[in-house]
Amino acid sequence: MKIDPTQTHDLLERMRSAAQSAATPSGASAGAARSPADAVGAATPDVSPLESNLREIAQRALDGAYADASQLRGDVVQQIVRDRWQGQIRPEKVEELVDELSRTLVDDPEFSRTVDEMLVLAARHVSTP
Repeated sequence: MKIDPTQTHDLLERMRSAAQSAATPSGASAGAARSPADAVGAATPDVSPLESNLREIAQRALDGAYADASQLRGDVVQQIVRDRWQGQIRPEKVEELVDELSRTLVDDPEFSRTVDEMLVLAARHVSTP
């Protein structure tokens, strides 16, 4: 299944909208933005390492680092696998697992919807470009 190029645009627009709405709380000026530390959750002790990494991926996406939605979702797969399995299995097995899951999941419609929602939520915690 191929991803429609407009899907990348739609995902990024949803992420931008979430980031902008979070950056301008009621009563705040439209130009108000959070600090870079707040942007990736570094100042929030209850944020898991995985969530912090997802926020970093969301920030990179908002900064234009991804050519398409599949590449963005692929980074999420890598992060989830590494967060869950790194240190528990050999590094080369982690890479094999990442490769296999990326091929299997990145273009799966259900996985895509779930990851897209995770990225939109993560975007609420990053600064807008």
